[in-house]
Amino acid sequence: MNKLIIKNVMFILIFLTNLTVFASEINITTDNLRCDESSGKINANDNVVIHWDGKKISASSAELDINKKTMHAEDVFICFLNCSPKIFMQSKSIENQEENIFIVHDMKLSNCDLNKPHTYVKSKRGKLLLGKRITVYNPVFYIGKMPIFYLPMITKSLNGDKSFFSDLVFNFEPGYSDGEGVTLKTALSFPLNNDFTCEAKYDWLGKRGHGYGAKIDYATDGAKGNICAYTSKDLLGDKNKEHRYKQRWMLTEDYFHKLNDTWIIRSEARLMSDRDFNKISSKNSSEEGLNFLPASISITRQDHNVNLVVDVERNVIYDDLAKDYKISSLKLPKVVLSCHPKNISMGIVHNPSFQYENSYEQHSPGKKFYRQGGWLGNSLAKNFIFGKRLVLKTDLKATINCWDRNNLGDFAFASYARYGGSLNARFRAATWMDWNILYSYGARTKPNCFDIDTSANDYGTEINTISLTNTMYIKDSTIIRNATKYRMLRNRERVPDRWSPIVTEIIWTPEKLVTLYARGAKLIETSRMNSCNFDIQFGRYEKHYFNLGILYQNYDCKQDSDCKQDSNNCKIGSVFGFGTLLKSKLRLDYNARITSFGTTHEHEFKFCLILHCYNINVGVKFRKPGPDWRVSGFYCACNMKM
Repeated sequence: MNKLIIKNVMFILIFLTNLTVFASEINITTDNLRCDESSGKINANDNVVIHWDGKKISASSAELDINKKTMHAEDVFICFLNCSPKIFMQSKSIENQEENIFIVHDMKLSNCDLNKPHTYVKSKRGKLLLGKRITVYNPVFYIGKMPIFYLPMITKSLNGDKSFFSDLVFNFEPGYSDGEGVTLKTALSFPLNNDFTCEAKYDWLGKRGHGYGAKIDYATDGAKGNICAYTSKDLLGDKNKEHRYKQRWMLTEDYFHKLNDTWIIRSEARLMSDRDFNKISSKNSSEEGLNFLPASISITRQDHNVNLVVDVERNVIYDDLAKDYKISSLKLPKVVLSCHPKNISMGIVHNPSFQYENSYEQHSPGKKFYRQGGWLGNSLAKNFIFGKRLVLKTDLKATINCWDRNNLGDFAFASYARYGGSLNARFRAATWMDWNILYSYGARTKPNCFDIDTSANDYGTEINTISLTNTMYIKDSTIIRNATKYRMLRNRERVPDRWSPIVTEIIWTPEKLVTLYARGAKLIETSRMNSCNFDIQFGRYEKHYFNLGILYQNYDCKQDSDCKQDSNNCKIGSVFGFGTLLKSKLRLDYNARITSFGTTHEHEFKFCLILHCYNINVGVKFRKPGPDWRVSGFYCACNMKM
């Protein structure tokens, strides 16, 4: 390879062999070079590779003006290796405006190999700042050869920082359900800067109309938080009211800030227009029909000795009669001081604690008011070890509660005490068997007195139980556990149940990829099997798995008001599922649920394609609530990254 160092060019050179040029901190390798000293221009053709400020630029041809320090290149390809993931750019031409600032024409940008990219962005114009970022104007996003959507601008960071509108993640989820028909849920998330990330949502809810919202996340050293708002105009409205539509909304906030090793600030809030909001907008079925909305802010001080928490709480519950949320309690404030357990003498560990609160809540039926008070308590614990087989754990507790009002709201200072304890004996009967016997007792005194409140319905005794547990270890793969409880409580209004069901659990793990769990509960007094469930799983969820679960339930009509005496009270349900990787990127999952009551059958198929640039999840649900099958739901969720 020929090499030429250009300092003061006095003539025109034309070479038809490989040549390298160094000038103005630019390194050029090419097959054909032409230099003109009079104009200060350098023309390179055929297999041009330009090294500019540590970046490698490949092109079919390039023209450099040494005097003006400008460059123009055709058919350019650049790979930015310092990014995670890597960024590949291809353009028809680039030219620099200023040092390290280039205008890019007819460009294609992707995280995939540009020969066969899964996803990419095309645009007529962009701006490249070497070593900092690349900005694309009016880009169109493609999957394969299919255009998907348009954006006014995107920015990709080239040095790891999160610049505005870079690292885009676009989600769209078309679906179908019985109540709403065809739906489409979309979300676009992008960083605002290194600390803030924004997510914008727009959902077409089929027959219900549409909804939109936004979420802002904050994360930095020692602090994180988010605020989310969403609203929708439900065209189906409220069936219990006359108007045809209902405006539904939701607002949530979470914040955590660790000021230093001692002080922490936390806050959370959740507001919602009505209980049915999540049934329409939430993807998390566990949040549907929320009856409880918390809101609080707290300051915590913690060190090696004590924890101090000062908290302001507001709790709201859903009122079925009023069909609206009502305030259930307020704590203005709530102060909790707890000490870490300490050994005071001869292995005796004490743990004092204190709580004060000014609370507004329902202290008796129909009575809501503020009252101040709290409690002061302490506990003593000690372990006694007798050889290698027997361990006794003792625990004594006592608390004093004081309030400025009684339960009727009258200003009358009242105090009462609670005290009790427990004795736990753990005996190693054999190398493969443990017996555990726990006795617990708790009593309550009369107001402003230290005598037990024997005039109450429970005779002042809140806890008086013996718990028995037997655990057997068979080899290293099997654990069998039997447990029950006997209550020695009295009550003037009803006869309490003495024996709890005896519960037997079996856990069997013969291999790493096999787990079996069985549990049965039997009533001792009637010798009736109350419930039984069985679950077995093979494999790992990440690759291949199979699971089967069976549940048997025998309802007691004396305890269940909804149970009909003449009905079949034995119910059986089962779940079944498997998943497998069809290829390294494609996965199939199947889940089914079958119950004897109502002859309900549900089946769900899910396909998932996982690539480095996007994920696609497709699912369909079949349901048989009666004699006929029908499709109860369909969704297709796509998560794309740019």
